[in-house]
Amino acid sequence: MGGKPGSWKSWPFVALVLALVAIATAAFLAHLWGDEGLDPLYLVAFLAVIGLSFEGTRRWLERATNVKLPGGFEVARQVEDAVAQAAELPDVDEERDETTGEERLRVLDSDWWQEPEAAMEKLRSELRKRLTWIERELFAANHRRPTALIARLEDERLIKRFEARIAAAVLEVSGAVVARELRRDDDRREVAVRFVETADTVVYQLRLIAFDNAVRQGLNDRGLRILDIRGQPKGRWPDFYAFHPEHQEEPLRISVRMARTKASNLIDRARRRLGKPAAETPLDDLARNLIVFPQTSKTKPGPGPIPAVKRVDFFAWIDRGMPAVEFQNLGDAD
Repeated sequence: MGGKPGSWKSWPFVALVLALVAIATAAFLAHLWGDEGLDPLYLVAFLAVIGLSFEGTRRWLERATNVKLPGGFEVARQVEDAVAQAAELPDVDEERDETTGEERLRVLDSDWWQEPEAAMEKLRSELRKRLTWIERELFAANHRRPTALIARLEDERLIKRFEARIAAAVLEVSGAVVARELRRDDDRREVAVRFVETADTVVYQLRLIAFDNAVRQGLNDRGLRILDIRGQPKGRWPDFYAFHPEHQEEPLRISVRMARTKASNLIDRARRRLGKPAAETPLDDLARNLIVFPQTSKTKPGPGPIPAVKRVDFFAWIDRGMPAVEFQNLGDAD
């Protein structure tokens, strides 16, 4: 997207010239070989191409449709819509059980806009790292291209469509395009800023989002129901209840936590929180608290009043009928 729209150095200008030449040639040949006069459709096509050479026309069409046109910001309307939908994501630190909830960037520095090309490259690098982790954790490291893996995550409902669109856009949008948009003084500058800062949130949370949804889907596949807990504090990745509609066992209050490293104290933090006497809902007095963390994790939690168990071991316990006699010792084998 090198030069200004319409300059001789820009490929959109070359495409415009070629399109006009093609239309003019087709019109001339049709008139030469036909028995009738010039078909007015050629004139309409000619004027349409001329119209699209103006940036204002392209911007209007981009807003009215989902079409991405040469010379415009490479985030189509559906990605702008995805940015708006991403506002529902909680602002969390995946290595803390609860934070102050103050919104901030997680991958990028606060002054990322000074070097937008470096910022986009950093987002792409972090996204690839998180996709690699997801492959290893959920798909036994069956390697796929990043775009193919994003599509698979969306197809299997491990991430939502708006998250997939933003992740794909991180791979596609060049830092040069973002830098160009930031130099503008109109609303497209704000669109670019919102896109980059929303992408920061999605990239940072992607593995936690996919892992949480994998746990929920595994429970649904085994006949358990999920009950979300409303009104949880900002900054906490939300716990949820799981129960079997046909059995009489107490519901489980499940905290999915991204404890991955040897030094992680995330499970200890979650245990302290869940062990507090203050109940958040009436079900807390009945529920059994349980922490689920990744199968590939290097974290080795010690025994505690609240079991912490890896994903595959957790589902193995569910498959055995959730025997109460095993509950307190879950995860001790690790």
